[in-house]
Amino acid sequence: MEPLLEKISVTSKSSFAIKEDILSHITTPWHFHPEFELTVITESEGKRFVGDHVEFFYPGDMIFVGPNLPHFHRNNEKYYQKEHDQLKVRAIVIHFLKDFLGKDFFDKPEMIKINQLFARAMRGLKVYGKTNEVISQKMEEILYLDGFERLLQLFHILNILSHSKEIKELSSPAFHYPVDSSDVERVNTIYQYILLNYKKTINLEEAASLISMSNSTFCRFFKKRTGKTFSEMINELRVGHACRLLMESELTVTQICYESGFNNFSYFQRQFKKITKVTPLKYKENFLSQEE
Repeated sequence: MEPLLEKISVTSKSSFAIKEDILSHITTPWHFHPEFELTVITESEGKRFVGDHVEFFYPGDMIFVGPNLPHFHRNNEKYYQKEHDQLKVRAIVIHFLKDFLGKDFFDKPEMIKINQLFARAMRGLKVYGKTNEVISQKMEEILYLDGFERLLQLFHILNILSHSKEIKELSSPAFHYPVDSSDVERVNTIYQYILLNYKKTINLEEAASLISMSNSTFCRFFKKRTGKTFSEMINELRVGHACRLLMESELTVTQICYESGFNNFSYFQRQFKKITKVTPLKYKENFLSQEE
């Protein structure tokens, strides 16, 4: 298992890191690092975890993550299967330390809005709408810039983000992760187990046994490390999958309930409304009205 603390390298020609990833599937585990990270995924889909927030991602997904905030992307299962080897992942990622231009650079009066953006990024930010489109284009362009032009482009990006209203916080204000934790392998083991099995019956005892814990110890460990109970995490993934089926399939709500891993229709309805604030039928109705 790769380490929880990811090390980001920069070259002698640049004070911050930019990379274009083209992969068959995402392999980076749940991790954190001291750098800010701006990522746009232009190809592929799957599940995304930021702190205690979890949701599905699709092409165009863009997040801005602050230092030491754990995050994790995993593609849908078909990306890991040989019969779908034509699928690929493409992402552009920018990493930079807050003090990469000097300790007090971003504390100057002209940087107030960007400093406010940095504070919000400690919870992880999702960028959407027109802002997403504009920033995505600038991230494509920055791949081919160097020197001062590259640095100036980064400032353009940060300035646009700092003034945008098309940004939302992801992780809850209460989420806090101790960055010196030695629990990376256990957390990753459980995340992988959940992601592989959330559409099936998941057994708490089996999950706990994977990291050699009793059920009660496991439940305390999971809540402390992820900010959610084991059942909350599973229900959010299942409801997210149900939302996707409501948008993309012709299955009935009852069929979607069982396809998403729930084995009780009333419980599915309650959890769906708790998480999305609407019923499954209303969710589909809202989606169809947006399509028209």
